[in-house]
Parts: sequence; structure tokens; C-alpha cells
Amino acid sequence: KAVVSTQSTGMREAVKSYQDEKYDDALLKYLILAEAGVEMAQYNLGWLCQEFSNEITHKIPECTRIYYSKSASNGYGPSQAYLANHLWTKGDFYESARWYAKAANNKVDEGLFGLGYFSKEGIAVGVVKVNGSSLYFGPERNVTLTKKLWFDCFHRGGEEAAVGCGVPLLWLTLTTLPPSTLLNTVLPSILLLTLLALAVNRCTNSS
Repeated sequence: KAVVSTQSTGMREAVKSYQDEKYDDALLKYLILAEAGVEMAQYNLGWLCQEFSNEITHKIPECTRIYYSKSASNGYGPSQAYLANHLWTKGDFYESARWYAKAANNKVDEGLFGLGYFSKEGIAVGVVKVNGSSLYFGPERNVTLTKKLWFDCFHRGGEEAAVGCGVPLLWLTLTTLPPSTLLNTVLPSILLLTLLALAVNRCTNSS
């Protein structure tokens, strides 16, 4: 309990230094905790180095990559999502997919969204285990799998997931509907809703 209490105090002090815009002081406080193995401190340190690299005078070589990686390896979901994004930009899709899956297993929305993009674009990374299920990502586009992953993200996530996964899911659904369904069902429904909204708005203004 004493160790936990010390870590909590250290985190509060590091956050206070950041809020006071004392970035070098915050960096040193996060660094002590990060080297002690505190996942959130490792993540915050990586983020601090990334966002305030110009303001920080105590430079740590490859600070962002190193401490996000440490945090991700220790099981911290947001760092796992960051590492997946980083590996994606480097073209290492195989490892990227596996870190997205780990992030998804830790209930980070970006994990499911990233995997959905893999299946949408047909990026072959083989079998990936997500939330207890083994999913195959082959060279062919799998829109059905993308819809499932993005729906799960939308369904279980918060406000960010509603936008980050919900909007792409809606667009993907509309763009993959047969033209006949789009013309005969969706467009008339949108037109009806628009007319109802205009009518309600006019009645409200009149009163």
C-alpha cells in the first residue's frame, strides 16, 4: 500500500507540473515513475515527449516510441493503440494488427476501428485473435467483417466511438447497399425525415 500511495502522489505531482506548464519538471517526475514500471506514467511520458518536444529541454532519444512501447508491453490499452498506429505508418502491418487486437481486448475503441480498416482494404495479416475469437484477415476485402468490428466498436464505446466508428459504419453501409435499395428505401426515408423536420421547424417558429 505504501508503494501504491507513493506512486499516486508522484502521479498527482507530475500532473500538477504539467498543468502549470512546467514540462521539464513533469517529464522528470513521469520518468521516475515510468522507470518504476507504472504503465500510465509511461504512456503520459511518451505523450508529453510527443506533444511538447519543442518546450522540453531535457531530451530523451526516441522518448515517445520507447515509453509507449514499454507501456504497451505492460498491457496499457491506449499505448497499444498508439504502437499499432506507429507500426502501421512503418508498413509493419502484421505486428500492427496484433497490437490493434490487444488494444481491442483492453476495450480501446481504436483497436476495433483499426482492424476494421484492415479487413475493409484487404490487408492480409493472417489470423488475429480478438476478444476470444480468431478472425482471418486475407488479401480480399471483407466488408462484412469490417461492419461487424465497427458495429462492436460503436455499440460498446462512448461518445468518441459514436463518431469514430459510427460515422464510418453508416457511410460504409450506405455505399455498399444495392442501388435499388438506395433508391427505393433509403432516399425516400431521408426525404420524408427532411420534410418532417422542416414542418416541425416551421410550426415551432410560428408559435
